[in-house]
Amino acid sequence: LGQSQQPGEDQTPRDRNIFFEAVSMFGEDTSKAYVAFHYRMNRNFFVFIKNKGNLSQEEYIARGELIVELLNEQGTSVGREIRTIDLTRATLPNPQEPQSDIQGAISFTVPDGTFNIVFEVDDRESGRTYVDRKQTVTTRRPNHKPMEASIPFLAKMVIHEGAISPDFEVVNRGLDVVYGTSCGYVLQLFLPDLKDLRVQWKMEGRWDDRFQEKQEQSGNEYTLYPGIPRLLAGDTEIKYEVTKSQYAWRMMYIPLPIEKLETGFYQVEFDITLGEIKTSLKRSFRVNWPNKPLSLTVYELAVDALRLIAKEDEVEEMYGFTSVRGHQRFRDFWHKRDPDTTTAYNEVMAEFYRRVDEALR
Repeated sequence: LGQSQQPGEDQTPRDRNIFFEAVSMFGEDTSKAYVAFHYRMNRNFFVFIKNKGNLSQEEYIARGELIVELLNEQGTSVGREIRTIDLTRATLPNPQEPQSDIQGAISFTVPDGTFNIVFEVDDRESGRTYVDRKQTVTTRRPNHKPMEASIPFLAKMVIHEGAISPDFEVVNRGLDVVYGTSCGYVLQLFLPDLKDLRVQWKMEGRWDDRFQEKQEQSGNEYTLYPGIPRLLAGDTEIKYEVTKSQYAWRMMYIPLPIEKLETGFYQVEFDITLGEIKTSLKRSFRVNWPNKPLSLTVYELAVDALRLIAKEDEVEEMYGFTSVRGHQRFRDFWHKRDPDTTTAYNEVMAEFYRRVDEALR
């Protein structure tokens, strides 16, 4: 199984403006290995300046460069691509203004092996640079053995009316998932026979920075679609469509209840069996709330703000019990006011604390 390096829970968080992942897959050509890079960059990474070359209208530009390279064990490049980044806008960005992300994908055909990844983003105006050289990816040519599997990656399944197979929209935040997002894992399997195919997954993690509460879930749901993935990359999303294959390749989608998870670090194990053949896979991811209100990050401040809308005895219960029980009272208070309890994200709570932030500013 080819797979990219997975970070541990205690590793330092990356720049939250830059995300990428390397995914090894299989194509029709048995003589080649295939690897795709999904990347996402927030426009806040780049500095905008006035375009002096455009005299007809007010315009601001930002320019940068993306470099992706694969190095073998000898340090020799086996794949390299450089992309220029050119951005324009009519006004300078406001610090409080949310900026859309730039997305894209780069693919290489390479030999079998384990390769070091060089991923670099440069901003030409500020000289700011983001470089990651710590990750690796292992690739392998398809050998058409039963249960041959690709790297699982996080994606949303998009079903089109009248289509035989869905598209898979890549979450594309590296090992991060945005709080409240519905998605699952997609992988490619060689399955000449579907008799006695079974999937079992188990997910566990610790959430809540204050009390490190443990959460566990398991299941066996999956769907299969015959074919191989074909990359569809644009500026705002990356998708794979399922195309016909002359071989017994299938795309498997394993839905997970990620939208129900609180922020934290999670690990998931997949056991896929076909008769007596068994494949076990492990992945890890973080659930992050990128624009979490600051007033919600300090428990005492978050509770004190409730005096505006809650009864005094309700607030005192959140303070008066032990830390764990008081925090549970806080969650119960907001759970009763959650308009959509199918996800962990509470729109009403988020809006309330956004207004608290604004009042504090």
